[in-house]
Amino acid sequence: MTSVIVQDTAYLEALSGEFPDVDFIRLDALTEPVEDERVGLIIGRPMPQDASWMQLAKFAEYVHFTSTGYDELLPEWLEGRTLTTAKGTNSVPVAEFAVACVLARVKNIPQVWEPDYRVFTQPLGTLQGAKVAVLGYGTVGRRIVEMLRPFTDQIAVFRRRPDDAPVDGVVFSDVVGDVLAGAAHVILALELTDDTRVVLDHARIGRLAPGAHVVNVGRAGLVDQDALLGAAREGRISLTLDVTAPEPLPLEHPLRDVGDARLSPHVAWSGPQVVPNRIALVIDNLRAWLTGGDLTNVVLMPADVSR
Repeated sequence: MTSVIVQDTAYLEALSGEFPDVDFIRLDALTEPVEDERVGLIIGRPMPQDASWMQLAKFAEYVHFTSTGYDELLPEWLEGRTLTTAKGTNSVPVAEFAVACVLARVKNIPQVWEPDYRVFTQPLGTLQGAKVAVLGYGTVGRRIVEMLRPFTDQIAVFRRRPDDAPVDGVVFSDVVGDVLAGAAHVILALELTDDTRVVLDHARIGRLAPGAHVVNVGRAGLVDQDALLGAAREGRISLTLDVTAPEPLPLEHPLRDVGDARLSPHVAWSGPQVVPNRIALVIDNLRAWLTGGDLTNVVLMPADVSR
């Protein structure tokens, strides 16, 4: 018998009709660990506040995380398990949001809609000829670059793996400092890993071009948030942050007092096709797991990096 523990009822309803021979169990209904011939787990954000779920799902051999990042899952608990994620299911809305943030900064939106705005005293900017640094070239980063190319031919991308396919108007580098140098806008679209944690650290923030605009649609852990706060307070940079530490950001947090910081509550991922995309991916991956097929978005644990 195969049992699959499901956190979100939206997935439960969709999966039950697709796999009538699988016993689907709601996570919040469990009182003891599920022990069966095969056990799977489908879990995501927001994570259960009670950590007892790890004990209840301790026999799960396959885990699907219904968001793109999985940093809430403890590496030691994941050891020995197969993990897949929803990577790519929200790349379009996140990229749209990032580019919209850049354009809003350049065109001074929403201030231009205020009754007393005067363009001759507050001229608008342009992306034409402006350097945009994109940190990350995964599913989101690629979409961001595609959407930026009609606006500027000065795009620099940080990526850790070589790519033989050149892109007009785009310079690739595995050196973060080279990508950041002289950038008017910096977009963070990396996954959060041990290698990328605080990739935008105090030293790199200090070397950003005067007036640089930092957009984070990745993870809060990619940046030194205190250093960002200090630089923004001094007027050296401006910020557009969709991710912060903590989340939600308390009303009294000092970031909220920075005049040139625009904060959104981790909404860049949202779009009408995201949930249908994620449900379709879960169905495909669960079918592959049950039949021994190829899984999509398998995460290599540290012990598997050599594969």
